[in-house]
Amino acid sequence: MNLDHLGEAMGRDPEQLSDWMSGRHNPFRNNREKIERFLGVQGFMKRH
Repeated sequence: MNLDHLGEAMGRDPEQLSDWMSGRHNPFRNNREKIERFLGVQGFMKRH
């Protein structure tokens, strides 16, 4: 999956995702929660 596909799936601009991933910017808590939910639904995060 590339940033274009991920951005579309999450409803975010790919450039914004790039900024988060590179550490140039940090997502606000609400966006972090959305990322965690998205990754959980996709099976990338395991719940303990």
